[in-house]
Amino acid sequence: GGISNLGTATITRSSIFSNSARYGGGLHQLAGAMAIENVTVSSNTASSEGGGIDVAAGSLTVRFSTIAANTASGGNGGGAIVRGGTLTIGSSIFADNNSASGGRDLHGTVTSLGYNVIEHNAGFTGTVATDQLGTDPALAALAQGLRRWPGPLGGEALARSQATVYLSDVGPELRQERVNL
Repeated sequence: GGISNLGTATITRSSIFSNSARYGGGLHQLAGAMAIENVTVSSNTASSEGGGIDVAAGSLTVRFSTIAANTASGGNGGGAIVRGGTLTIGSSIFADNNSASGGRDLHGTVTSLGYNVIEHNAGFTGTVATDQLGTDPALAALAQGLRRWPGPLGGEALARSQATVYLSDVGPELRQERVNL
């Protein structure tokens, strides 16, 4: 996988991209505390559960991040799964993930800080009124448009990074307008 955490870690303004593992293809939280902010977790695969993120124990906080296009080919939680420990989410996008069983974008119990966009509204609990459930954030359309932009990151990497910027650079009052392009 991409990252396994057994202690204390903070990841900011990064991309966890195109990794594979049995659990937590992109990020596997095993103990301690981890926080990710302004991070894109994309195109990761788990042969069992937690294509993008697997929270097995400890705590993980996800803020201003995009969890998209991950796959759990043998179980639940294409985007993220909470099998133990705690997952706190805020101002983040969970979309376009796939799983063999359930919880395409999220699976398990989460603690929401609000202002999340979660495309597939099944397999999880713990959201609040300011979360947008069952909302397609149109990441594919955004990625298609951004592929035309020249730049050092190139097509898909730029598109994934830009999607996170939309959520992190605007206040809550503009968030819905920007996400529903």
